[in-house]
Amino acid sequence: MITAAIDARRLGYLTALPASLLQAMAVAYLNGPQLASAPSTWFTSALTYACEPVNGAISPLAPTSAVIGHIDGYLLADYLDQHGRTARRSEAVPDSVWTSLTTHTPVAADLSRLGSSAAARGRYEHACNLWTAACNKGDMGRAMSLRNILNRAGHHTEANRILWQAAAAGDPEGLTLLSGFLRHDQRDQELEQLLRDAAEPGHHQAAHDLAVFLYRTGRGSEAEQILRRAIAAGDQRGWRLLAVLLDRMGRHNRAEEVLRQAAAGNSNAPRSPLASRPSYHEDQAERLQRTGAPDGKIGVAPRYGPAATPDARDPTPPPREETLMARGKAEPSGRPSGRRVWPPANPGDRNRGYRSRQISDNYNPSPGFLAAWKRSQARTEQYLRDQIDSGNASFARELAVLLVQANRIDEGEQMLRSAVVAGDAHAISLLTRVVLNTGRTREASLLQKYGLAANGSTAHAW
Repeated sequence: MITAAIDARRLGYLTALPASLLQAMAVAYLNGPQLASAPSTWFTSALTYACEPVNGAISPLAPTSAVIGHIDGYLLADYLDQHGRTARRSEAVPDSVWTSLTTHTPVAADLSRLGSSAAARGRYEHACNLWTAACNKGDMGRAMSLRNILNRAGHHTEANRILWQAAAAGDPEGLTLLSGFLRHDQRDQELEQLLRDAAEPGHHQAAHDLAVFLYRTGRGSEAEQILRRAIAAGDQRGWRLLAVLLDRMGRHNRAEEVLRQAAAGNSNAPRSPLASRPSYHEDQAERLQRTGAPDGKIGVAPRYGPAATPDARDPTPPPREETLMARGKAEPSGRPSGRRVWPPANPGDRNRGYRSRQISDNYNPSPGFLAAWKRSQARTEQYLRDQIDSGNASFARELAVLLVQANRIDEGEQMLRSAVVAGDAHAISLLTRVVLNTGRTREASLLQKYGLAANGSTAHAW
């Protein structure tokens, strides 16, 4: 039970651990004989034991509550939390533990953190289950990450449902993405209803999008009212959009009055809204100002950043690497070369660079040099292994890269799988590239779509 509490905490469960979760998780850490010999009172006895103070000081688990006479859950002792994060960092988490966490976690923030831990470990199926539960409880923070994993795994219907759910909740990324889809398909009625639903709880971005939509459809007065309600609710960014909208409607005097009111500080708006740094909420005003059509409707322009101009030129010089690669084409032999050619150290000796390359191309290292190089590799490998053994599991990815470079592909791949199990979120992309470079295209595709199984092997479709 104590091990279950340690794992729950290190995976992201930060609130009090309910007894039902501890009971469901603890079973996963018992072997067959222990399960067979456990008495009917095993959970009560284990919980009582875990709550007893050690040497009269601190107990591994401590009950906690917000009211008298009721236990809300149990808190893990800080020293066990710190020790467990290091000692159990590389331990794989069984499937039943992830399932128990999904079922018995009542707090949305905990579900979101647990889902992130599962995704970092390549457990994409469990990450989707946890993030879906978090979204259903109102936490849409990882909704777009959930949608991306579902799409990669081929669950497009569920991914589309999550997108609608995120957009309706006012998630900026989801709202922008779904609005773009609806505009492209000319589903104006659905788009308007989506924006109204999102703007109703007070999401200012949705109110801005709705105002622009209404203006485009010839309902300028209604768009003005939408913005004024948003401003009254505390939207300090809506003043600029309102002023631009009034100006585009031909009500120039009223637009100037709005700006004067905002600058004079007679409202909740900033004193200098036009001089402040533009944010997303000012982006609609930017579009209204710089885009337009002969019929007075808003034109199509990039959603973010300044509009591209046909005569724009990139003033950035080519990277130094490209320049050096271009120099490599002018070989004395006339053969093009993709090798990197460094410029000569002495500007007066223009042939020095070519001579250095030709010497290195024809150079056969001596046995002594190779032995020294191998000793250096061995020292680096030993250093990395010592760091991992001392608890610095973050060095596993560096050791895997070293092994792959030394043509020890199998060892490097196994090290990468261990790094993913330990929660290295960057290791799985590197693992996918290693698998792909060894010619296992199908397995690399499975890794990208479905992640890893509990034992670190490549998962199959779920």
